[in-house]
Amino acid sequence: MRLKTAAFGRGRDLLLLEMLTSSHDSLGDRLDALGTALRDGLILGLPDNQTRDATHLRGLEFLQTQDLRPFAVPERLPRFKQDRAQWPRERMTYQAPLLLVKEFFLNGEPRPVAAVAGRDLVFTDAFFGAALPPAQREAAHLLAGVLSSALASWFFIMTASEFGLWKRRLLRQDAALLPTPDLGQAVRSEPGRRILELETALRTRPPNDTDWISLDEAVFDLYGLDHADRIVARDGLFRASWQWKPGLRASVQPADIEHVSAYARSFLATIDAWLSARNRRRMRAEVFDLPQRDPLRVVRFVLEEIPGPSRVEVLEPDGDLRDLLGRIGMRLNVRLATSLIGERELRVHGNNEVVIIKPAGRRHWMGVAALEDADAVIAESVAGAAA
Repeated sequence: MRLKTAAFGRGRDLLLLEMLTSSHDSLGDRLDALGTALRDGLILGLPDNQTRDATHLRGLEFLQTQDLRPFAVPERLPRFKQDRAQWPRERMTYQAPLLLVKEFFLNGEPRPVAAVAGRDLVFTDAFFGAALPPAQREAAHLLAGVLSSALASWFFIMTASEFGLWKRRLLRQDAALLPTPDLGQAVRSEPGRRILELETALRTRPPNDTDWISLDEAVFDLYGLDHADRIVARDGLFRASWQWKPGLRASVQPADIEHVSAYARSFLATIDAWLSARNRRRMRAEVFDLPQRDPLRVVRFVLEEIPGPSRVEVLEPDGDLRDLLGRIGMRLNVRLATSLIGERELRVHGNNEVVIIKPAGRRHWMGVAALEDADAVIAESVAGAAA
């Protein structure tokens, strides 16, 4: 898990992964404690391979590849009528309540598809599922919510063996590694109740953007994530969307003033935590409102000898991008044009200020990038002071 996270993520992703895996048992271990496990579904096979008895499954409803949607199992499904199959699986595999997870992601959707079946049914190997004890029905529904969250998407893009390698596929063993809180405590907790309420409502209608935000926040609360960790998880969901062309195109679209301002706020939140120890200084962010067509975005952070919360200002540049870079370069005695030839991103330090210059693409101005940049600025400041 850590190897892929180191390759695909950033330092903050590794920190969140370490926190979650050290604080929570895996989903596989939680299910094992309940006497169950995630199992692959039935493989019908070609006629020549249908050599195993499947009569114990005849008459059960049959869930096939296109049937499952987020949180929703169709009310009526066709009946399984085969006498034989290549791999029919044991009858206990299909006992309700069934936590079901779709192996392949829906087209363009970076969230896993999970739902709970309240009745026995046969599912194909397009899914994997866990038959939970009847007394754990609420735990099954809570897990469907957790598996559908931005946190799960972040975890799988960082750790899953195939998802993120231009394969939109989640394997059973990938899902089994998901760090999972104690299920008994979770279903009784306030965040757990909110997840269950949302999951109940979304069984009967497709989730909208507000629903997804509410679900994500409830899951973040369940895991006790702080502000920075939530930024990492949300950006993980965005990075997971890059496996499809629309998400990849969105990642390279020019960041607008709202994206860059959000980056500045995330940067300042990290710096504020460092400055709060003495509460004598604050930092001001100057976000330059450059035209969308410009290839770069520029933010200046200024350390002020004033107590209080840091703030973000949006400024109209006096002139075009070339003029702005020229003035910054003269003030800081740096030849920015030359530096930008060899570096995609620049952090230029001056007396009580740092200027960050990056390509305009939105992927460079995500919140997780702001956290990493703030960490780097703090480290460079400490190193500079020590020198």
